[in-house]
Amino acid sequence: MKKKIHGEKDNSERWLLSYADFITLLMVFFIIMYSISAVNLEKFRVVAQSFSSAMSGNPSGSGISNGDNPPIDFPADTPSPSPTAPITPDDALNQAEQDALQATADEIQKLLEEYGLQNSVKLRIDDRGLVLTLMDAATFESGSADIMPSFVPSLIKIATILDSVNNYIRIEGHTDNVPVMGGKFASNWEVSTARAISIVELFIQNSNIPPEKLSAVGYGEYRPIASNDTPEGRAQNRRVEIVVIRSKYNSVEASDSTSATATASTADSGSIAIIPPAADATSAADATSAADAAYAAYMVDTAPSADAASAPQP
Repeated sequence: MKKKIHGEKDNSERWLLSYADFITLLMVFFIIMYSISAVNLEKFRVVAQSFSSAMSGNPSGSGISNGDNPPIDFPADTPSPSPTAPITPDDALNQAEQDALQATADEIQKLLEEYGLQNSVKLRIDDRGLVLTLMDAATFESGSADIMPSFVPSLIKIATILDSVNNYIRIEGHTDNVPVMGGKFASNWEVSTARAISIVELFIQNSNIPPEKLSAVGYGEYRPIASNDTPEGRAQNRRVEIVVIRSKYNSVEASDSTSATATASTADSGSIAIIPPAADATSAADATSAADAAYAAYMVDTAPSADAASAPQP
């Protein structure tokens, strides 16, 4: 009797074996790649240097190279940090003064918010120091140097806050370019200076700020911060600025009548340089020239920028 021949087994799923082998090889490949990337560089450097020394005939770790086979040098794991510049005493003093000016500005800002004067008094800190800009419309009557009675209490409060600073304080008066018509003032120069003096006198009478720390100066129409071609620009230019001057300008603000050199270096537009009698006309002329040079350099350093009106407020 003939044996029954069974049908051949179906091998349609044999591809799974090849696929599993491929996946296994791929996994091994990535494991090897990971192990290479995570190698300990320090240990690898030691092994490489030992191998290099052995190939060159030098004992391991001797550090002696043999001709064409220098020791292999590998970079460190991380670069050494660059040394930071040391903080100097001047840097520390400047930062302390900056912090003190900011604290004063914050205190004055709270006062302005309490009195609702945020739009009438602007604050900024620049290279000159802390600058308070009092807008003309809220401080003085048109064409007058008399402070509005409603604004006097606020100014006295500001002066009380400024009692705590030991810096020089300069009051600067400014106007627009519209000529003065009538009244007791003959020019914008007189108006700006008289307004600055009014605030200085108010500070002296109602605060403990030493008078020798105060000065008043009038710039008339010649230090605008906006265009005088529009009513809005002219309104911004009519202002009085209270400047708490940084201590780096102390040598300019201070006055010492006992020394011609010291006096010449401290002359500014808000004061008169008193120069002791010179031995002859030549030395007097030299002293006057020194005063003029010091004044010119100071005005360049301390002149308000053209975009001061748009400076960010604290």
